[in-house]
Amino acid sequence: MHCDNKDRSTNPSFNSTHNSDSDKKSRILMQETSRDYRTEIPNIILELLAEGKLSSKDFVLYCMYRKIAGQHGECWVGTRNLAKLCNMEEKTVTKSKKTLSSPFEKLGKKPLIEIHPGRIELEEADTITIVDVWRENFQKFNKRFDTCGNNSHDPVGIIPTTLWESFPHKKEPIKKEPKKKNTFADEDIGLVNFFYQSIKKINSAIPNKTDAQIQRWVKEMQDWRKKDNRSVEEVRKAIEYLLWEKDHSTSKFKWYGIIQSVEKLKLHYPSIYLQIMNPPPEIQKAKDDNKKVDNIKQNKQIAEKMIKENTSIDDLICKINDTGVQIKIGKAFTTLGFNVNGFEDQLKSNLRKAVYEKSRNTPL
Repeated sequence: MHCDNKDRSTNPSFNSTHNSDSDKKSRILMQETSRDYRTEIPNIILELLAEGKLSSKDFVLYCMYRKIAGQHGECWVGTRNLAKLCNMEEKTVTKSKKTLSSPFEKLGKKPLIEIHPGRIELEEADTITIVDVWRENFQKFNKRFDTCGNNSHDPVGIIPTTLWESFPHKKEPIKKEPKKKNTFADEDIGLVNFFYQSIKKINSAIPNKTDAQIQRWVKEMQDWRKKDNRSVEEVRKAIEYLLWEKDHSTSKFKWYGIIQSVEKLKLHYPSIYLQIMNPPPEIQKAKDDNKKVDNIKQNKQIAEKMIKENTSIDDLICKINDTGVQIKIGKAFTTLGFNVNGFEDQLKSNLRKAVYEKSRNTPL
């Protein structure tokens, strides 16, 4: 909340102490000079942050938008430069933009920013407009406090100089949360369930485990991961290796035959980890083949989505088949395979060229 005080803003420094027999309350007096070169943030934004409606990344990006755009301006800075200014990754900026442009209940279904997409063929950045939420901010806090509406100001030290001094100081009670018994993290429970299902799939003759036995496994899993600093992904990869080894490995020594408990998994994990990091040729080949298939599927989905969202692209300049995308640039078609490195960036570049050439050859 911003509150101007003309009687004090002209003086660069104030006496920060005040002795009075009738006033024993603590005083917090702000010593400030000129308030130029600043960015004002409505208090309601901080409430959205406190309630979890905005993440810390969303808040940083919003502050940067206000700094660049000013009170009533717009922001043309691209995602790459915004990521550098906010010290975050480009994908985080894109995610935060989506959050900020969504409606908020506290703002009466208003978003915090409006996004005006730039033209792809000209490689324009999106234009961001800051939505005015000062009215909503005033309506919310004016009902609660009314300390800045008085134009007359008493001398410093006679009346509270800041909002929080108007209220008596009190100690907040310390709330002690009751201790929970047998509380396990969801990730450890999930790992044990996955491990149990996997060893049952490998050997259906393994006896069923009781709830008490499963809980003991969860505790062993939790203690092991915490002590040895094992991530969920690392342990899951070891379990997946046991499944893979059952169907593909040709070696004589098979881990899946002896690992039938969390204790055994913990005991032999270092050896399994070395096997994963230095796999035999048949395992590495299978992994590479699976990775290629996954990349092709992912790149095909990227191409379908990108073409669908761009209204300037039609079947005459772009066609998708099982192996890649055919793009007409000028008079000739160029084929971009799904298995090439940097597929998404190359596809964006070729589509821009195709749209540009199409606009040049289209009669007015």
